[in-house]
Amino acid sequence: MKKKQVFLLLFLSVNCFVHSQIDSYSKQIIEDVIIYKDVLDSSLYYYAPSKLQLVLDESGKPDFQMLKMRYIGTQCSNDEAFSHTTNLVQLRIEIPAQQKKVLDKIKSKLGKNSKLKPIRITGIESKLLVPVKGIDSVAKSKVIGQTTNASADGKEGLSTSKSYWSERMFSFNLTDKETMVLETQISDKTLALSFNYSFYAKTTNPLDDTVLKGPQGLVDKINEDVEKTLLDRVIESDAFEILIDTEKWPDLVKEIDINESVPPAYAAVEVKCFDFCENLRSDLYLKIIEVSTRSVDDTKDIAIEAKFYSKQPEINTKHIHFPYAVLVGEPFKYRITELSLKGVKKLGEWQFTDTCSAIIDITTPAEQLTAEKFIMEIESDASWFIDQNATIAITISYSLNDRLESELIHLVENESLKQTSFYHDIDTPITYIYKVVTTDSILFASERKEINDIYIYISKN
Repeated sequence: MKKKQVFLLLFLSVNCFVHSQIDSYSKQIIEDVIIYKDVLDSSLYYYAPSKLQLVLDESGKPDFQMLKMRYIGTQCSNDEAFSHTTNLVQLRIEIPAQQKKVLDKIKSKLGKNSKLKPIRITGIESKLLVPVKGIDSVAKSKVIGQTTNASADGKEGLSTSKSYWSERMFSFNLTDKETMVLETQISDKTLALSFNYSFYAKTTNPLDDTVLKGPQGLVDKINEDVEKTLLDRVIESDAFEILIDTEKWPDLVKEIDINESVPPAYAAVEVKCFDFCENLRSDLYLKIIEVSTRSVDDTKDIAIEAKFYSKQPEINTKHIHFPYAVLVGEPFKYRITELSLKGVKKLGEWQFTDTCSAIIDITTPAEQLTAEKFIMEIESDASWFIDQNATIAITISYSLNDRLESELIHLVENESLKQTSFYHDIDTPITYIYKVVTTDSILFASERKEINDIYIYISKN
């Protein structure tokens, strides 16, 4: 079901771009660029992003920072007796723009009337790999760090209807053990990392094209009831090596004591917003937070802001830093501004943090939401698979933000129990239908039923 029309020209390209439907079977490579075809428009094609790479300055120095921060407690957080370390790796990644002459060559090979747009990227999965020698002295790759996909520079997001983002900062939190591995490599002058990433986009579900066999009337009825679905799937993945020369650039690795003796200029605020990544507020285009506190000489307010966009749903955390020295011992004040897809601006009142070290969560409070999370389990009689080698396809339908949504769950042998969760409009029904099929026949097709429990059992009897 399509989104509602919006009336500001500023948002038209966003609204139209959301509806791209990539044919999962149509992948091809032209001029070393991955190309997909649109399901509905035979003349419309989408191209994948260029390969990511680490940003380097003119001298070849990588935009990389490893921070080992020791925290010994402060009065402002009332934890003077508590001590711990926080370890962070940050790197700035760029995505080179596809050259116009390359895109022109692709269009000429696709056909005279072809249209070519960037794929709307719905998410990025990233991880750091480090080579570690095992007991057998063989170097193996080990995943280190956890990332929240936070910190995005610029307003472009993952992609627009015309281009992809150009640069973004990725942050990885390391455990003390992972930090020791890197420090050992640094001391041995052998530090080498790999940045692995995957781009996700919505494509057609290959299972939607399954050919059903059986009585024609029954097949037609099932096809009428099963909604077409789009799935977030990996459309491109790659990796590149990061070589760190700490002798040439020793400031790439820093140790910092985070305590009351640290200059006030170190003050930073972590802001979280889950409205877009959890699809809680489809009416929103932009959410802005302004954070303000007093300058260190107590003469003026110093303010910073962060923005969360509907077209950047994967970004739920941002770390914002005050550009000037501020009073870190004082609570901050902040206010939230919302801009809807219809261009309506809502300015909130100033609020105050409890302490100067608070994490600010600007996600819309649960009591103000019109949607709620539903978690359920689906289980089937295992004899379906033993006797018939069948597959059970369950289509769950529900309303979210006044739009009909659906989710497709498959139960197969050795996976006869699955859990799923989704948001739906409060006080609206959730329904499901299921069909049991083998490679050459339909064993059973149910009527649509309403879900009134968090558990469904599909019996063979």
